[in-house]
Amino acid sequence: MTTLKCLNKKRNKIRRRTVSQRAKESKFTVSVFSAALICVAGLLYVFQISGVATKGYEIGNYEKTLVELQKENQKMLIEIADLKSMNNLENESEKLSAIDYKDITYITSLSSAVAME
Repeated sequence: MTTLKCLNKKRNKIRRRTVSQRAKESKFTVSVFSAALICVAGLLYVFQISGVATKGYEIGNYEKTLVELQKENQKMLIEIADLKSMNNLENESEKLSAIDYKDITYITSLSSAVAME
């Protein structure tokens, strides 16, 4: 019986080691899996932040371009108003040797009005 008791004790120790080793292995597996998951989440976060920063930079450039185009648009509107002004039209008509008619007589026909000098 003593021999059986010794063998049983040895078997129990072996089983205990096996169970404890399995527990250590499962803890190690969980730790490695957790570390890998944290690394993947970290990489995804870095890529996301990088994308947001890039989009922010692009938006800044578009806003600068928008301001420049708005200024250019204002200048063109002022230029259009200046070109449509009466002084400019008179100057251009003088350059083209246009004749200023002051006494214009209109003849009305049945279908339309006609100007006569």
